[in-house]
Amino acid sequence: MDTRQCLDIARASLEAFNARDWDRFKSLLAPNGVYDEVATGRRMTGRDEIVEAVRGWTTAFPDAEGTIERATATQDIVTCEITYRGTHRGDLSGPAGTIPPTGRSIATRCAQVMQMSDGLIVENCNYFDMLGMMQALGAIPAEGAREAGT
Repeated sequence: MDTRQCLDIARASLEAFNARDWDRFKSLLAPNGVYDEVATGRRMTGRDEIVEAVRGWTTAFPDAEGTIERATATQDIVTCEITYRGTHRGDLSGPAGTIPPTGRSIATRCAQVMQMSDGLIVENCNYFDMLGMMQALGAIPAEGAREAGT
């Protein structure tokens, strides 16, 4: 695969997320693909498990939308800087329990490193600003720290 194809697949994945087109999203994943969500410690394997985990974010943030700020590719690796925005209107389940809806908006920055093979995402490591997101939701104090999204 060339770098342009890899970038197109990464963009298509985010577009499918934004559109809630889960069939399209799933079709871009390798059957035994891996999604590693570093901030939460969750690691999912397989299309169905990955789609279920990613859909969970849209339960907590029904209007969630990602924007690629910058992307680069080298052979079969794509790195994207993404800003996810949304309003916390549903339960957010995580490693420390469940946070009920706050009605607060977030703008959370992340970096995703994706490995591609045969036109599919084989592995996606997602590094996002959990601290900033928790501060924006009011789940932890923002004293002495920058506010998320600024």
